[in-house]
Amino acid sequence: MPTVPLHVSRPRGPVQALRAAYGIVLLTRPEAIATPVLGRHLDRTGLLVARILGARHLVQATAYGVMPTPPSPVLGLGVDAAHASSMVVVACGARRHRRAALTSAAISSGLALADALASRAASAESRTNRTHSKE
Repeated sequence: MPTVPLHVSRPRGPVQALRAAYGIVLLTRPEAIATPVLGRHLDRTGLLVARILGARHLVQATAYGVMPTPPSPVLGLGVDAAHASSMVVVACGARRHRRAALTSAAISSGLALADALASRAASAESRTNRTHSKE
């Protein structure tokens, strides 16, 4: 029986542009997001954590948007799911950081969902295009 290659298209476009923009803001102006969300200014550690998170989002968006053969969407979904899960753990254990952790978990979950939907749509479009090109 012939095997059918698994084809998963890489999510690009608006989702990764949004991720990149979010990453840039966290990296360069974390207070612009943190202060309205938290209702207070970040301390030195909070600023560092926000910037590291911003760099992670920027690297992830760049990997999908620029590389000629981006990594599998499953990898990005795994990174977002691991981050969201770790933030739920932080929220349970650190009352002072609960709002920030839950907000970060929600944003990562939202980006993971958006990536999954974009990947699914791109895969369906790719399959349709391959089917029509064979006719």
